[in-house]
Amino acid sequence: MTSIQTNLSADRSARLLRAASEDVQRSLLKLTSGNQFADPSESKTEYMIASRHRARIHRLQAGRENLRNALSFSQTQESFLEQAAKALSRMRELALRAMDVTMGDQQSGGDERRFEVVTGNFSWTQAKSDAENRGGKLACIKSAEDQSSVEAVMQGGSYWIGGTDEITEGQWKWVDGEAMSFENWAAGEPNDVAGGENALQIYASGKWNDLPATNTTLSGYVIEFGSEDSSVPAHESEYSALAAFVESLGSKAFNQVSLFAGQTMQVARDEESNSLQTRGIDLAATTYSSAYTPDGDGYFLRGTAQAHARLLQVKGAIEQLQQDRATVGAFAKGIDLADRMLTHSTDLLKQTLGRLTDVNIAEESTRFARDQILRQTATAMLAQANIMPQSVLRLVDLERS
Repeated sequence: MTSIQTNLSADRSARLLRAASEDVQRSLLKLTSGNQFADPSESKTEYMIASRHRARIHRLQAGRENLRNALSFSQTQESFLEQAAKALSRMRELALRAMDVTMGDQQSGGDERRFEVVTGNFSWTQAKSDAENRGGKLACIKSAEDQSSVEAVMQGGSYWIGGTDEITEGQWKWVDGEAMSFENWAAGEPNDVAGGENALQIYASGKWNDLPATNTTLSGYVIEFGSEDSSVPAHESEYSALAAFVESLGSKAFNQVSLFAGQTMQVARDEESNSLQTRGIDLAATTYSSAYTPDGDGYFLRGTAQAHARLLQVKGAIEQLQQDRATVGAFAKGIDLADRMLTHSTDLLKQTLGRLTDVNIAEESTRFARDQILRQTATAMLAQANIMPQSVLRLVDLERS
């Protein structure tokens, strides 16, 4: 019987079928993943380029994160410096008023009544007793002017003030017995939750709230002195409170990093060690500390001569503050510009990476359809190639027989 050892046509058709099947699988993988380099071995050079672009994008994003943190740092600085500016402005006004030689020490501060903050964990009852022991009383806010004066001495937080409706629920009176004619309640207050809120709290915002008199979580209380309550001049007390507030700002921190310790800020923005740098701000520097440090006896504005010297010190602090705020503002502008540049570079790299890696759906779909047709054709050719030798052999056998 005759046999054919080699079927070249079938071998060729099988190779075509394998190639077409592999092309179909590659196109299917790209279409399902959307990634041009779903098979990294297919285009090693392009894959390496895409990997470098991705790494570069990650580094730029890390630089942007540094810049955003630095911007938050600067914005926090500016917020506290704005508070310092308001306090120093009021301190300058008090020092100037203290120089009025036509008025005695008790009147040169302006108002006969004055307010101070006493810090500590007091219940309302304890605060009332402590204020009386100090020669004053819990603050009675009877006008918008009183409200402004109390807010001026507050150092953030919330405090007890001298309002109560303990005797008759809903009828609020001050500790001196006078009924309330001026009110500044927060929205929805007073609400007397659970029927036990009989004492008056003032928020950091200046709004009022009723609380149980036994609460001890507040920052302290506001004490009020009248002209007959103390020998300390009114302007001295307010200046002292403002000075303590400005001094306290020097200890503020952002993510446990001191805001005003005078350290130089260097913010890395890329792997080439390009950084932004700004001069540090030191609220403990002599220019500032001279304005908030009392004399050896603990006074700030004792006598016209001292008030004049204090006025010059506060003026110097204000001028330094203006320079420091300008520095912070310039640094923030530089951060914003650097962030815009990094954002632009990142966007360009992402576009380039997209062109490298993203699949052209229309083009790949056409290729997929073509490869499927080629695979079907190769399958038919292979089948035909396998049939033809058998047909030839039958014809040969018939010829011989």
